[in-house]
Amino acid sequence: MQPLYEVMLDIYPTANEILIARIGAFFSHAKSEYLLAAVYLNSEDKQKYPVGLKYLHKSANNGYSQAQHILGILYTIGEYGVERNYETSAQWFKLAANNNHKIAATYLANAYYNGEGVVRNLDLAHEWYTKSALQGWGNAQAVLARMYMFGIEGPEKDLKEAYKWSMLAKHYGSEHELEFMDKLIEQLSPQEINESSSEAKKLIKKIKC
Repeated sequence: MQPLYEVMLDIYPTANEILIARIGAFFSHAKSEYLLAAVYLNSEDKQKYPVGLKYLHKSANNGYSQAQHILGILYTIGEYGVERNYETSAQWFKLAANNNHKIAATYLANAYYNGEGVVRNLDLAHEWYTKSALQGWGNAQAVLARMYMFGIEGPEKDLKEAYKWSMLAKHYGSEHELEFMDKLIEQLSPQEINESSSEAKKLIKKIKC
């Protein structure tokens, strides 16, 4: 199992930061509650997990999208004292995704694609993959590239779209599905490649804004 601190943005707070977080959490400051949750959930003492979960829920209920996303993960994997529940995990991913958490949007898309915790819906899966991709998440861009390349489930086959999303995935550092780029180059004309490249560059500039 991946250590939770790796998911929680490698948080290693100092003693002073923890003290400030405790003060902030007392006043229901969502990010402070999240920081304290990370401290307790990253402890080697499992008896501290319930306290960490309490602060994590408080942070999530106060609208902190990263806390909502982490709860989605916890209910997916069923660890740290949380019982696995795909329906609850999808609910947390949806809250985080609606708060513009790009990674949670991909997790929600996965839920719709696989029918885990929600009714399987390929249109909604494609919609959330796209929302995540347009926020600069390379893994979502790679999934879209695969969808458009094969056109088996979700959108219709469109090699130009597949190449565009592959370029974006490469730009944002995703290592998934990039082997398809060579196959796409073989199937597209130079003009089509130039057009797709131009669209990809426009999107990159838009995402940076």
